[in-house]
Amino acid sequence: MTLTDVIDREVAGPDGPLRIAAMYASLPPGIRQGDTGQRGRIYAEVEDRHGRRWQAIVDGERADLMERIDF
Repeated sequence: MTLTDVIDREVAGPDGPLRIAAMYASLPPGIRQGDTGQRGRIYAEVEDRHGRRWQAIVDGERADLMERIDF
């Protein structure tokens, strides 16, 4: 998947759709690798419908929020 396929893509979040606003080069420290590997999982900034940004782990079509980004 290229960067242009990732940015602006919508994924499901805990309270509704989220838009991928930015992507980091690698997963953050402390994220367990697990049995299935990390292929397809990305570390990204996502934005909710109110304009709030979050750090998240995106796995396929689902985002797990980690920490809110306050500007």
